[in-house]
Amino acid sequence: MGSNSNRKASYRTFGSVKLLESGKFQASYKRTIGGKAKTFYGPKAFATKTEANNWLTTEANLLLTNRWTDPSQPSPLNTATPAFGVYALRHISLQTNSSGKNLKPSTVEKYEAYCTKYLSKFVDIPLDQLSKSMVDEWWASAVANGKLTTASKAYKFLHSVMARALADGWIKGGINPCQVKGAQNASTGQPTYTPTMDEVSLVSQNIDPRFRAMVLVSAYAALRFSEASALRRRHFRLIESEGKQRYEITIQDAVTYVGGRFILGEPKNKKGSGKVLVASSLTNLISSHLDAMQDQSKEALVFPDPNGGYMHNFRLAKAMKSARKKAGLFEKGITPHSLRRAGGTEYGNCGANLTEVKDFIRDSSTNAALRYIQSTNRTVGLAESMRTPFAQGEPS
Repeated sequence: MGSNSNRKASYRTFGSVKLLESGKFQASYKRTIGGKAKTFYGPKAFATKTEANNWLTTEANLLLTNRWTDPSQPSPLNTATPAFGVYALRHISLQTNSSGKNLKPSTVEKYEAYCTKYLSKFVDIPLDQLSKSMVDEWWASAVANGKLTTASKAYKFLHSVMARALADGWIKGGINPCQVKGAQNASTGQPTYTPTMDEVSLVSQNIDPRFRAMVLVSAYAALRFSEASALRRRHFRLIESEGKQRYEITIQDAVTYVGGRFILGEPKNKKGSGKVLVASSLTNLISSHLDAMQDQSKEALVFPDPNGGYMHNFRLAKAMKSARKKAGLFEKGITPHSLRRAGGTEYGNCGANLTEVKDFIRDSSTNAALRYIQSTNRTVGLAESMRTPFAQGEPS
C-alpha cells in the first residue's frame, strides 16, 4: 500500500489526478456552472496515470473548442449517446453504498467484472438502443445456462445502471428496459450448508495447528473472514464476567484482497464494528495462541498468513479442506465463511431472539440475520416446553 504522500492528488495545469486505495487513478477538474464551482470526475477509475491525464487533456480540448457539455446534464449538444460499458463505469464511480459512502474496492471490482464478463454483450451498445427484448433474451440465455444466482446479481447491477441512464435522460420512452419480473431476487435455490459446532470442533482438531485458533474464534465470535484476518493483539482484551475470564474482541477493521493487493477498511456494514464476548471455554486456547506469537506488539496480526502479512482466504480454505478429509467430513460444505453461519446458528439455538442474534453477528439486516438462523430438529422438545393449562397431565 502506498504512503499517504503517494496518494495525494497530482495537480496539472488543468485538473488533477489522484492515486486511489485500489491502485487505480481518479481524474477530476473543476468548472464554475451557474456561479457555483463544480467538480467533474472521469467516467471510471483509470488503470494508469497516463490514461487519467489523457482524459483530462481531452476534456480541456473540448472546453477550448466550445464543444464541452455537462456530462450529468445530457442535451442535444452532446455528440453521441454513451455506450453501456462507458456509462456503467461512470455509474460505478458515482455510486454510493447505503451509508452514502463510496463503494468499497471489492465492490467496484465485482461490478466491473459484471460489465466485462456477464454483461459483455451490452458493452458497446448505446444506451438508447439497449432494448427490453435484448435484456429479455440475455436473461433467458443466462437462465438456460443454469447460473441463476450470478445472473440475478448481474441483472440487478444492469437495472441500476439503466435506472441512472433513465434519470439522466439517455433512454427514449422513459422506461427502463430491465422489466424481467423476479430477476433481481432469483436464485438457484441450492441450500447453503451450515455446519454444527461439533463439526467445527472436528475440523479444528484435524487442521494444521497454525489455523486452529482462527477456526474456533471465527465460529464462536461469528466473524467474517475479512474481520478475522484483520485482528491484531490490541483487539483482544481479557476480562472477568460473571466469575469467569473471557476475551472481549473489538471488531473495527476488515481486509479484502482486490486487484492483487490487500486493502484495509471498515467491516461490511455500518453495524459491523463492535465488541464480541467469546465463550470462556476458549480462554485458554486464545491465551496460548497469543502467548505463542513471535511478535508481541499491540499491532501484530493475530492470524497472519504463514508467509507473513494478511491471511489469504484460499490458504485457510485449503487447510480446512484437508481437515475435513481427515475428520470424515469431506462431503460437507464447511468453508471459512460457513464458520460465521455456524456461530450465528448456535447462538440462536441457545435461546437468543432475533434482535440478540443481529447484535451478535453485528448486522442490522433482519434478512441477513435470518440467513444465519437455521431450522433444527427440535420440534418435539419445543412443543413439550410450551406451557399448557394441563401441567399435571391430560384432562380426565
